[in-house]
Amino acid sequence: MRTETETEAPSRAACGAESDGSVSPAPRSQSPAPVDALSVDLGLRHGTLDNQPRPAFGADDAEHLAQATPLLLYEPPGQAGLGQVGDSGNHACTPNTAEPTSQQEQQWRERVAAAVCQVPSRINAFLRPYQREGVQAMARALFRTQRTGFVLADDMGLGKTVQVLALVAAILGKTGDPATDLQLAAAVPRGSILIICPTSVLYNWEQEAHQWAYFSLGLFQGARRAQLLPDILRGRYEVVLANLDSIKTEPALLEHNWLLVVVDECHALKNDKTERYRALARMTCRRRLGLSGTVFQNNFREFWAIFNWVLAGAWIPWPRFKREFQGPIVSAAAARRTAEQQRAAEAALLHLAQCTADVTLKRYKSLLSSQLPVKQEKVVFCKLTPFQMAGYQRFLRSDYVEALLQATHNPCRRCGASKRGSECCYQVGTKGCASVIHLMFPVISVLRQLSNHPALLLPRADDDEVVRAELSEKVFEPEDPWMQSMLRNQLTSAGDTSVCGKLAILMQLLARWEKEQLSVVIFSYTTRLLNIIQDALSLQGRTPLRIDGQVSARDRHAVVAKFQARDERILLVSTHAGGEGINLQAASKVVIVDPCWNPARDLQAQDRAYRLGTEHDVEVLRLVTAGTLEELVYARQVYKLQLARMVQTGRTTARAVFDVAMPGEGELFGLENMLAPPVDGSLLEHILE
Repeated sequence: MRTETETEAPSRAACGAESDGSVSPAPRSQSPAPVDALSVDLGLRHGTLDNQPRPAFGADDAEHLAQATPLLLYEPPGQAGLGQVGDSGNHACTPNTAEPTSQQEQQWRERVAAAVCQVPSRINAFLRPYQREGVQAMARALFRTQRTGFVLADDMGLGKTVQVLALVAAILGKTGDPATDLQLAAAVPRGSILIICPTSVLYNWEQEAHQWAYFSLGLFQGARRAQLLPDILRGRYEVVLANLDSIKTEPALLEHNWLLVVVDECHALKNDKTERYRALARMTCRRRLGLSGTVFQNNFREFWAIFNWVLAGAWIPWPRFKREFQGPIVSAAAARRTAEQQRAAEAALLHLAQCTADVTLKRYKSLLSSQLPVKQEKVVFCKLTPFQMAGYQRFLRSDYVEALLQATHNPCRRCGASKRGSECCYQVGTKGCASVIHLMFPVISVLRQLSNHPALLLPRADDDEVVRAELSEKVFEPEDPWMQSMLRNQLTSAGDTSVCGKLAILMQLLARWEKEQLSVVIFSYTTRLLNIIQDALSLQGRTPLRIDGQVSARDRHAVVAKFQARDERILLVSTHAGGEGINLQAASKVVIVDPCWNPARDLQAQDRAYRLGTEHDVEVLRLVTAGTLEELVYARQVYKLQLARMVQTGRTTARAVFDVAMPGEGELFGLENMLAPPVDGSLLEHILE
């Protein structure tokens, strides 16, 4: 979630107008008044208007606002000349005047497109030039009668939220005048807009909405959902905030006649096979807006699925997309590509850029390179401890791993029969796996967990993962002293840095940063690893802040506020729960403890700290266990990022290795390399040599 620090919001920075309509930040002469969340709906319920004061403006703000003008987005045919903004460089969209084809389209025309649509001067005054361009691009898409979806794909931290709120204010006819806008909120003349976002940022959106405009706002969350639903369906709220899971379980909201549906972090809709995707695909609203700084996540199918939802199914069919785009582009990502493959990929990238030109907009942080501090990214290679090395080697010698390596070979390598190994001499399985080939992901998971911390493999009383429990027995000796110690005193043994190379490095770094009084955010993909890190800190008398799936949305907001105020300088964050949307500009150091298969998750995580509002340099450290499978996970990240860069820039780039998705094959990601014995040094270099 992007807060007001992503742009010069009236409560945080004074601005001076420049001749080209842009704004430049200037220091505030006084601290803003505290902002309390408005409860406009409560006032309206009693027939009154809640006119709670907004943050105070400084003298520079008042002067700047006096010179500001609205940002014209659309004017109905025949009203040319209305809402002109002089020489600011703003232009109205040219609408498609085709006859409406549905009742919903008729409603849009009657309620929205019948009037001048413009961003109030109170908001426009504090938008950066590129943010105005973003609002205009979204408006161009929405005021068409066909293909009215759009994806705002700006880098994390460029202020996608304020661009959307500016657009919403324009669509709802806001003027910037409190009395007028609150009366408009009471009447709700134009309709309702639904904003769907991750649970972790619901309250950020609520705060931002009240910061920038006067909306009647409904928060569809928690115990109040049943109470709010009737009022939402009657159109009492101009803006409704909800998370994905609450929406998919309420058919009435899916079928409601929204003016616009916005999905923040829309890459959550990357899998078109899920119940969540199918539920949102049934929405009757065809004006859809997606926000994501990482639209391309793992592969082209996910990229296609996001646009297919945004465009309400009016996107290129998947078989054609796969044939025309995925095939040529992926083929050109190989080191030994041919000239013909290179030309085919370049043509496909150009065609893809043309197909997405009017339905997406992507800007990069380089726009603000002169206004942002420096971000450094480093990979810290951590050695296995002797304990980890022994367990890693012991597991690779197990019959499970041997069976998995030989499963796909035909003829069978043991007896020579004309059968696949998994159908002949290598039929080892577990209680939780139907066949040997189904062992692949559990085996890889064991190696990754062992690389991060051996305690992740210890069985728990509530552990129902049968496969992992069986495989863990192949790692530890039954009477291993450390394992017995862990079972007796989990806290002390988990914090023992002698058994885990990563933990030893992390604790050394934290000790150094504590002396320098630096704030640190630590991201992990698994909460069990966060538990271990928290135990190790507890042994040193430290009580870090923490955000994971067990922390409610409102409590997360409070935790972030504490960290931003530097009440505690260490924050542990689950990548699942807090890797998206929240703002952590107080952090000088970001540590990604375990690299994720999906590189977009790590990118989202690190940019919680590096965004507009960051006032100091940021150092991002990825901890990778050298000589192990984790090196290949990181290499896989690099490969996926390369594909994403090709899609974004429209240019092909060479790489050193092939990628093959089928198990057991591939120069880098085949099973023989992924299950290779640990080496003293870099496993990746060893494989490539």
